[in-house]
Amino acid sequence: MKQWKKALLAVILFGMIGAMVPSYALDNMTVDPNQPVGYENIFNRVTRKFGRGICNLAFGVLEIPIQMSKVQFNDGAIACASYGLFQGIGYFLVREGVGLVELLTFPVPLEGCPNDPNDPNRSASGYGPILTPEWVISPKNDYKSLVYPQTGIIN
Repeated sequence: MKQWKKALLAVILFGMIGAMVPSYALDNMTVDPNQPVGYENIFNRVTRKFGRGICNLAFGVLEIPIQMSKVQFNDGAIACASYGLFQGIGYFLVREGVGLVELLTFPVPLEGCPNDPNDPNRSASGYGPILTPEWVISPKNDYKSLVYPQTGIIN
């Protein structure tokens, strides 16, 4: 197949996908003050899910030292070197898989992922996180001040 045919096919495919997402999004662009920060409207939900997928794929490997550090704090250095390493690898693989799913399904809501991550009703569909904590490292789950120092503005 000639190069221009491949390029034309790619433009048509991405054009069709791009036409579907905004038409769906425009119906729900009203800002709802009852939603948690980052989930106020459909555009924020979709872009947050897309960014979360990229973040999980790019930084999922940080789960290994984070989990090792947690195990060392609770159980000691020997447990960290054995159990903590394997626990970190497991969390890393899970986060990578979830990141791939979120990246591939970012335009559509998923069942069991409500927009409010703290919602106890996990049967609702939405753009919320599949895995909690939502981000690899955030101010709420930055174990032992790995990124955010305790003397910083964000506590």
